[in-house]
Amino acid sequence: MRHTLNVLTLATLFLNACASHAASTAAPSATPEQSATSAPVAQATTKRCQLVQPIAPAPSVATAINDNGDVTGASNGVAFRWSDGVLTRIGTLPWDSDTPPTSIGYGINTSGIVVGASGTYEQETSAPDRQSQGFIYPQPNLKALFSDDTRTVRSSPSEAAMAINDANVIVGNDGSAAFVSIPDMPEDVGTDLESDSFHRSIATAIDSRGEVVGASSLRQRSNELHPYLWARTSRNPTPVDLGLPHGYHAGIATGIANGMIVGYTSTTPDLTSGWLRSPQTADFVGLPYTGVAWRWYNSSMQTLASRHGARHSAALGTGDVGAIVGTSDNHAMLWRDTLALDLNDWLGRQHAWTLQVARGINRRGWIVGNGLFNGAPTAFLFHLCP
Repeated sequence: MRHTLNVLTLATLFLNACASHAASTAAPSATPEQSATSAPVAQATTKRCQLVQPIAPAPSVATAINDNGDVTGASNGVAFRWSDGVLTRIGTLPWDSDTPPTSIGYGINTSGIVVGASGTYEQETSAPDRQSQGFIYPQPNLKALFSDDTRTVRSSPSEAAMAINDANVIVGNDGSAAFVSIPDMPEDVGTDLESDSFHRSIATAIDSRGEVVGASSLRQRSNELHPYLWARTSRNPTPVDLGLPHGYHAGIATGIANGMIVGYTSTTPDLTSGWLRSPQTADFVGLPYTGVAWRWYNSSMQTLASRHGARHSAALGTGDVGAIVGTSDNHAMLWRDTLALDLNDWLGRQHAWTLQVARGINRRGWIVGNGLFNGAPTAFLFHLCP
């Protein structure tokens, strides 16, 4: 017990230091839209300090947070943007199908621009199927990332925009190849991030310098999936195979900041559906959390400790503060250097929350993800009170 308290004390000091630093550097949040699709969900954290709070009606998931504290994700199958206690439903793109379309936001930058995917999703035990288009919001409203003509060029059956940086550069996947896109260029069709050795690839995150991470299967070994970095060493991004911890054959990079890359391995991959992300959970369908979390820094990969007594873990996000967030045996986790911390340890045993997956962290140390709130799957915002 004493060890646990000491670890929590160190982590508390770290996250409160993040909040103090951000208070002096972060810009104020943008004014949320006041429309028929906006509704107050929770009090602004500046008005009432809460350790953890729901930010969208169940079932919901939060996927990303910017340095202003704006959050994106999905609630009841529709993408949202949450800002200062106000939830805005982004909506869905028009879709010619008997199945009602869904949408989910995957990335948000400091300007509040959200990117994600909208389309249909049918999850059958044998073959889940996702037909979608990447979107950007607002532009000035919800808009497909690429035009119909561009989609014909890209042949994109399951396109998704995964992340956007503050230069409005977007990365994602078109069903087979990772791409990078600059939306301010009207004729932009997206540039594939690949080389002759790639079989299929996906881009999941981009940092402020324009460096991109994700994963690729290889033509020579198509049953293997390796985490990749596309480094900005020249005009064209240079692919770097990050490798895998010994004994693993599948892994993906999920976040990058200040030269540190994070991700996870999976011992039970299904590469036929590994590029699909569930619009309900935001998880990669073919890459379950059955391996280990890792970080890559200074050309070296290091595995991260799992929750005490746990067998599996996954690192899903990192930020400028150097912290890593993710999950371990369905418990939301925070890693700082060699410390592995279960966010639920800050909550009392009788608390209404079970925090399951942490997906994003900003420079204030605010964390978003999903868990169970009174038994219902709900998006959360977690931060320590000063």
